[in-house]
Amino acid sequence: PGMGMGMAPVVKSGPRKPSVQPSKKMRPLFWDRILLEKDEVEAAESAAMARAKQQSEDGNIVESELEVPLSVWALLEEPKLNIDDFEANFSQKAAKNKAKEDKPLEATPAKQSFTALDGKRSQAVGILMGSNRLGPSDIATALYAMDETKCKLEKMKALYTNRATAEELELIKMHLDGPDASAVPLTKADAFLWELDQIHQFKLRCECWMFRSSFVEDIFSVKERLEAVSAATKALRENECIETVLSYVLAFGNYMNGSTKRGQADGFALTVLAKLRDVKTQDNTSNLLAYLIEQLATLHPSSSDAATFPLPDSAVFMAAQNVSFEELLGDLNRIDKAVATCSHKVDRVLGSTTDEALAQPFKDVMETFLSDCINDVSELKIRASSAQAAYDSLVEWFRFKPKGAGGVASPADFFGLWTTFTAQGLEAWTALQRRLVRQQFEAARQAKQAQAQAVTTKKVTGISLKSKLKKRLGRQASSDDAA
Repeated sequence: PGMGMGMAPVVKSGPRKPSVQPSKKMRPLFWDRILLEKDEVEAAESAAMARAKQQSEDGNIVESELEVPLSVWALLEEPKLNIDDFEANFSQKAAKNKAKEDKPLEATPAKQSFTALDGKRSQAVGILMGSNRLGPSDIATALYAMDETKCKLEKMKALYTNRATAEELELIKMHLDGPDASAVPLTKADAFLWELDQIHQFKLRCECWMFRSSFVEDIFSVKERLEAVSAATKALRENECIETVLSYVLAFGNYMNGSTKRGQADGFALTVLAKLRDVKTQDNTSNLLAYLIEQLATLHPSSSDAATFPLPDSAVFMAAQNVSFEELLGDLNRIDKAVATCSHKVDRVLGSTTDEALAQPFKDVMETFLSDCINDVSELKIRASSAQAAYDSLVEWFRFKPKGAGGVASPADFFGLWTTFTAQGLEAWTALQRRLVRQQFEAARQAKQAQAQAVTTKKVTGISLKSKLKKRLGRQASSDDAA
């Protein structure tokens, strides 16, 4: 209501110019034709009749005086052509048949066909038919059995997406029931869509098949998120080094805050774990996190050069921090409703036929599938409830209360904190291991250098047996000469 008030409806009209019949077959000129609306045609005719009275000083029509604004085409007059010259230049060459030159070729009238589709729609259906290469009977066989070996589900989805609309089917049916049905056949695209619709409950069967595929994906997504939360919860509960870290940080904090009201704490808010790296040493060469990691390294010695990081992998917490229990439970409820909807569709398919050949194997396949669906959803609801209870218990165990959001600790808040801390801890641990390896290498190098220097010194300062014998013989010769 109120839309388009005062605006005259657009009245479609046919061509206003007479049809032209060339004496020869002409070359085509491919263009997009423009046909003026009826009101513009009438305005143009009025303007042409009153041209002399409605001209301005410069000889142009005063458009402001016209009720309908005219386009350039409204008053454009076609020039008179030299038909003989024009046809001589742009007519098509007549095809010559050497074997039958004496018989003129007669043009075969194009066979008429009916279509309820527009050009783009017809082209899209044609492409689909060419890529699918399955006839309606083959499609029906695959659909009744839900057999991907006969027709891939992706192709069936494409057929479902491009199926005929209610309006298209109505137009096709009207034509088939009309008197021209035998003389004017359907186009291939129209015939294909019509035959597709004749497959028993094509739309409902496709929707059941597609749901069977999407259900598997949806259930996998729920399981993946539940497993991520459970793994992160288990890692914080069972990793022995977690409590060691907390005890060291508590000792650090109480000592550093010993002379203030922040000291004598029984615990601390976990948010400080992400800030340990910001507390620098006196000479600014290290920080409190690196110092904490050094203490952990003394508690977890290793004979190898690359000791294993004692805290859980940050990837465990990163996967869990993206989980929302509200979304997870919402997805389960949505899946549950979708199972009920699919069950109703199966009942409609089976209730619309008494032919066993149309009911089977669809009936057995879908009833088994829906039974499994109900069990899977029920089991996942129980697992989701258990996972949330374990998570809530863990959060309470740490006395974790985030700021804002009503004090509700979401996995993004809680596990996000552990993601940051363990990632920073691993960086510090890796840096420490590299430093220890360099120190061991340097110590070994110095030991080897010292050993080599000791051997050289011994060779320079030592007196051999031969030297001692020469020296003794020299003293004895001197005594004989003196006698």
